[in-house]
Amino acid sequence: WTIAHPIMVYLPGVTRVSRKIQMSPAAYVKALWPAASSCLVMAAAVLLVRTNLPAATLPVRLAAEVLAGAVLYAACIALFHRARILSFVAVIKGARG
Repeated sequence: WTIAHPIMVYLPGVTRVSRKIQMSPAAYVKALWPAASSCLVMAAAVLLVRTNLPAATLPVRLAAEVLAGAVLYAACIALFHRARILSFVAVIKGARG
């Protein structure tokens, strides 16, 4: 199920969405790559904290997982996808006038 669901649902969805917004599927996936790659890094960080703090109390472990995930997501975006962030900032500044 975990393998079939993305193939059966997300791939046709990407095709439909990309047609609707008149963008190639490759360009659509490329646009999602910064968030997707940062999510993968975040998930790895959370799993790493979870495996290294099994004896910690639940609130401590939850706080550590949230902090590690948030910091590494932001770091990944800032380090590897800086141009994308700068383009968003430019759009926002341009919209403000």
